[in-house]
Amino acid sequence: GGTGYGAGTRTLDGIANVLVAQVIRTEADTGAGTERIVVAAFDVDDMTGEEIATACERLRATGGVIDLTTTAASGKKARPVTHFRLLMRPGDEAAVTAACFAQTSTLGLRVRSERRYCLAREAGEAEAGGGMVAVKHAARPDGARTTKAEADAIAEGATLADRRRIAREAER
Repeated sequence: GGTGYGAGTRTLDGIANVLVAQVIRTEADTGAGTERIVVAAFDVDDMTGEEIATACERLRATGGVIDLTTTAASGKKARPVTHFRLLMRPGDEAAVTAACFAQTSTLGLRVRSERRYCLAREAGEAEAGGGMVAVKHAARPDGARTTKAEADAIAEGATLADRRRIAREAER
């Protein structure tokens, strides 16, 4: 952003002959692109752990769902609740909302639209663990490029130490 000032040559009675121009940036210069997403949130206090796990699997498989997280919380009357938070594409709000009602015992959802910043990224492969491993490359705002092994791609490691070794090899 910036501001520029200029004074005119004409004299106007009671009026300043000055022009002020401002350049205003409306988004942070993060090196990230932005997109609109829809966030749905709700709590359940009457589902078993097994039921919640099944609901999460089915909701994650619902078209338009970008991400789903759950957290344990304390609700009304000090009841333990599971808090669901889903990120979805704007055009899929009706289908995802219907799936939330079908797969869980919730009686209501809170839904809002948000802007999300996303770094440029691309899928690739790297040699690691004696084979090829799927990775994601991301362009950071400072110009650095980072690589992250896909969790599913390193799951074949027999132990945690093996999985970490394969990830380190892939992320070099």
